[in-house]
Amino acid sequence: MAKDESPDLRPLFHPSSVALIGASRDEGKSGGTLMARITTNSFKGRLYPVNPRGGEIMGLKAYSSVLDIPDDVDVAIITIPALAVPGAMEGCVQKGVKFVVVHSSGFREVGNWDLERHVVDIARRGGVRVVGPNCMGVFSAEDRLCAMDNEYFEPEGADVAFIAQSGTICDTFLQLAHERGFRVINAASIGNEADLTTLDYLRHFADDPKVRVIAAYMEGVAGGRRFIELAREVSPRKPIIVWKSGRTSAGARAIKSHTGSLAVADRVCESAFLQAGIVMARSLEELCDIVAAFKSPHLPRGRRVGILVDTGG
Repeated sequence: MAKDESPDLRPLFHPSSVALIGASRDEGKSGGTLMARITTNSFKGRLYPVNPRGGEIMGLKAYSSVLDIPDDVDVAIITIPALAVPGAMEGCVQKGVKFVVVHSSGFREVGNWDLERHVVDIARRGGVRVVGPNCMGVFSAEDRLCAMDNEYFEPEGADVAFIAQSGTICDTFLQLAHERGFRVINAASIGNEADLTTLDYLRHFADDPKVRVIAAYMEGVAGGRRFIELAREVSPRKPIIVWKSGRTSAGARAIKSHTGSLAVADRVCESAFLQAGIVMARSLEELCDIVAAFKSPHLPRGRRVGILVDTGG
């Protein structure tokens, strides 16, 4: 499948079944942590733990291979070491999995570009789309699906979508949204963007009638010109608020080691975003504040704003 095609992301955000490859009884391991979070959150779909030893994990039958699962699998989450991911991806291709979230790290962000390309090549040959690697995956308030350390499933009135290249920032955004009183319907922690990129998620949220505001944390700008063109089309009907990191040389070095992204010159980004109607935030807190402002049912009609306070300060 060509990367420029717009995939239907509905099965990713609303899967009827999820396979957790690398599921573990040990919550000290990522496969155990994710297993506990998904089961504790009472995911509405079917969850299939996959572990070579089989048996039972947290009350659910475990399968030694994704190929042994008796039903179709919409989404597979891979939590095993990076070098074992190609073999797991081959199994997902054979199974006909629609989307694979590669939670595992150890790819482009540490210089293993060839390994990352190899994993994506396997997926593309089999028609599988990849989230990540080096990511937390997706959040769905309606389906109670979240691999992050989050408990705020509030689908009623939820109409904000969030895209982030950082799992921690994605998780923190969900918490801050709850504190500020607005609800997130879907979020995606997308990591290295080896296959699906911010552009793909923006297209999906632009067409989702339940999404009213789109927010994002970006380290790089994948699909640069196409992203700006799409944002220019979407922003008049749905606000797009972006916090772009890498504004300093130190920040640029940090994001290169985090997701392997290349920072775009801040001045260039700011100019392009302005032309596309994107509102830029300078921090995560400001991002949330701007989203909260756009969530107001009464928006100002112009630039004449008055401020009323009860003290000199």
